[in-house]
Amino acid sequence: MSADMSEVQMDWLDLTAFCEVAKHASFTKAAERMHLTQPVLSTRIRRLERMLGVELLHRSTRRVTLSQPGHRLLRHVQGLRQSWHHAVADVTRGDIRFTVATTIPELCSVAAATNHHFPHLRVEYELRIPGTALPAVGAGGFDAVQGADPLFHNVVPPAQVEIGTIVHEPVWVMLSEQHPLAAHSRIRLHALSDEAWIEAPESIDELMAICIEAGFVPDIRYRSRTLPVVDLIQACNAVSLIQARVPAPAGCVTRPLDIDVRRHIFYAWHSGTPQSIVRFQHDFLRTGYRRLAFRNPAYRQFIESEPQRFAELHNTV
Repeated sequence: MSADMSEVQMDWLDLTAFCEVAKHASFTKAAERMHLTQPVLSTRIRRLERMLGVELLHRSTRRVTLSQPGHRLLRHVQGLRQSWHHAVADVTRGDIRFTVATTIPELCSVAAATNHHFPHLRVEYELRIPGTALPAVGAGGFDAVQGADPLFHNVVPPAQVEIGTIVHEPVWVMLSEQHPLAAHSRIRLHALSDEAWIEAPESIDELMAICIEAGFVPDIRYRSRTLPVVDLIQACNAVSLIQARVPAPAGCVTRPLDIDVRRHIFYAWHSGTPQSIVRFQHDFLRTGYRRLAFRNPAYRQFIESEPQRFAELHNTV
């Protein structure tokens, strides 16, 4: 049964997923390319087929091939992509200064990627301490930022600033691999009530709030970004909160907590920023975050064991 065109609402990421499967003739390879779990990728393809009312792919245990409607759709999508690139080049023609700030060094490549995609832009970036990036957009110092809300608080954007979610990133705990609790797959926060903690100054209020919610006041014995954090943790002298995407250093492990603590990572832009640039950078940062997340074997195992949790955290469905 064909789709009612008046009700079709196309999702470009669904089309991208379809193109990747068609290109590699494999759901597994396409999922790796898009930094998605295979169930999430399959959901996108099924949603596209359901919306169009046709079967786009022939699936077997050994290979994936395009159906006749799939071949036709692929030709149209390839044409759309080419037209889109021509349109972007046309509307962004001119020497435009675009500044972007990020709180995560690995994502600074968003500037180079934007320069490559929009060759007529002059893109600059700056690494910012969390909490200082968003006000810079409202004050006119930056066109866009990647930032993070404090735990338990949603940042209210300044006037003329809009916000889009990149990820709701879980907060875990890092401890020595020799620690008695390291053998647990998930750790009760209250079980760490007698531990010494080490935190960066900007994270202390968040740690206090999390622990008080769990029924104890943490012993924050070390407050510094410059102390040998890993050495202290390896020697079982301290534990620390850590973003789930960060791989554990040698001699340490990271574990999820029994309470669901998430940090809202966002992309914010001035309302006057061209939407083509906003969409490109937002998608680039979301993909970059998924790529970073997969670097941590513990987090990868966590999200692959709970595909729906991955989709919820990373806004992929």
